[in-house]
Amino acid sequence: MSKNRKDVIVDEIRYWKENKLLPDKYCDFLLALYTEGESGADKEKKVSRTSPWLATYYSVNFLLIPLSFTVIYFTENGIILQSLLLTGFAASSFLMQSLIKKENAPVELPLVITLIIVFLLTTSSAAYYFPVIYAEGVALLNAVGWMTIGMRRGLFYVKVSGIALLAGTLISMLIR
Repeated sequence: MSKNRKDVIVDEIRYWKENKLLPDKYCDFLLALYTEGESGADKEKKVSRTSPWLATYYSVNFLLIPLSFTVIYFTENGIILQSLLLTGFAASSFLMQSLIKKENAPVELPLVITLIIVFLLTTSSAAYYFPVIYAEGVALLNAVGWMTIGMRRGLFYVKVSGIALLAGTLISMLIR
């Protein structure tokens, strides 16, 4: 078979795989057959090309959680500076989420980190400026938001976390 004909067939199989016209197993088999086992090398190059950026995005995003707790609990900054820093952390986490989404990688971890930072921001600000009952109300709103996001995106653990946050806040309100 001529090289040009094989290239056309390989491109067509890759198109089928990308658009889910055939199961991945069949496409991988056909690619291995027509490229004589060389299609795995292309896949390795693609993974090694994107993985340093993804690892960086995930690492920086993950470090925002301890930084957020540090800003809230271990600094003598005023509430305005704390709120500005947490807003910046939430915005950068959201930006990281969009960058990771462009790389076609899972965005669940950055989403959860963004939700945690927004929770810290809203509850700490509400607790500072308003009586405790309003801070608990803000926590309830966060819980409802988490459950809604979990249901819409089909993320079971976000939905369960929202339910746990709701239950914890309600128990806290009843005990007080």
